[in-house]
Amino acid sequence: MSVAISNILLEKLDKIITNTRREADFSFVLSSNTSDFTTDISPPLQLKSDRWVVGLIDFASYNSIYNITAANNIFTYSSNNGSTWNTLTLAPGAYEITDINTTVQMIMSLVTTTKIDILANSTTLGSVIIVPTNYKVDFTVGNSIAATLGFDPVVLSAGYNYSPHDVDILTVNSILVNCSIIKNSYVKNSQQPVIYSFFPNVRPGAKIIESPKNIVYLPISSDTISSIKIWLTDQAGNKVDFRGQEITIRLQIKSL
Repeated sequence: MSVAISNILLEKLDKIITNTRREADFSFVLSSNTSDFTTDISPPLQLKSDRWVVGLIDFASYNSIYNITAANNIFTYSSNNGSTWNTLTLAPGAYEITDINTTVQMIMSLVTTTKIDILANSTTLGSVIIVPTNYKVDFTVGNSIAATLGFDPVVLSAGYNYSPHDVDILTVNSILVNCSIIKNSYVKNSQQPVIYSFFPNVRPGAKIIESPKNIVYLPISSDTISSIKIWLTDQAGNKVDFRGQEITIRLQIKSL
């Protein structure tokens, strides 16, 4: 066989292999306004070999995760050294410490010109609450914002009050994207179908666009895919609520 014929055959073989690989790739764009949803695949995808993998290409939504809810939105203060108390209720939402301070002062301004300052303490990663003379803050009440600001359930007196603990302003440290069609994924020491995890490193209300630089492909658990379920949890396994914002996920299925 001549070198020229051999090269022609190799080129044809390379085209066949390339076309086969192209046909082996599937892309799925899945979207929902809930963080736990199932998408039916019709007709079902039949995978004839056992060397199929899937990876997350990108994730998009808005950072609408609340860190202030009915469980931690109460701020109670007294303007007469504890003789009477006023209770403020923060609307559920996604707050930074500056937002908490602004909201508390805005509500207080309806009845008084005196301000209680709630500030971040960047040195200790905690917070400091400046309570005016004759004022107190009661963090012993139910559903108090105390732990969020790094405080124990105590009553604060006038002066500079430094939190003994770090602020807990970020309730979600990691978002885990769970996918029903994968295997060989572990969280700590147990097998869980987590295809990707990330931290939403944008301000509340900002767009989240997560595109992994190095896509991790994981084995597919079945040779027939009739549906794909996606659900989002935090580092503790709790469901992450995006408050009705659209969630879009793109997956790629390919043969090795």
